[in-house]
Amino acid sequence: MDLSKDVRIIRDLAKQYAEIAAKPIQDERRALWRDHNSLIRTRPLIYVRWLAAWQEHPDATPTCEDPFWRGHETFLRQMIFQDTLGDDFIIEPWITQRAAVITPPGGVWGVPYGRIPPNVPGGAWKNDPPIKTAEDMDKMAEPHHVIDADA
Repeated sequence: MDLSKDVRIIRDLAKQYAEIAAKPIQDERRALWRDHNSLIRTRPLIYVRWLAAWQEHPDATPTCEDPFWRGHETFLRQMIFQDTLGDDFIIEPWITQRAAVITPPGGVWGVPYGRIPPNVPGGAWKNDPPIKTAEDMDKMAEPHHVIDADA
């Protein structure tokens, strides 16, 4: 795995992302949304929800090899594309990294929660309920929030 290649990809995308986030229009959009959410009349705000079709976009296939960087690459590519739509979505000047958390072996609630993949291309996923029998209730654990600082 060539991490230097991954880092180059991320740096290039992050530079583009930072340029977009620094545009004056972002401050204008923040003010519009702030007013809108404060019930102050503004022009109609537009937010284009397109993520459901992301897999059809030419940039949807990540090129980073490392899964950690691949997730950031996907986010950056999506936000760079979002900027081309001309809607009122705000590109913030930061990237959020979720903390490494420690969860119980069976999952957050002590019982595994899953999804069943579609049996046809483009089909819908189904929920795989964690509680299937009365005995499964005994396996449940109280959720906790523990961060793995070393990770």
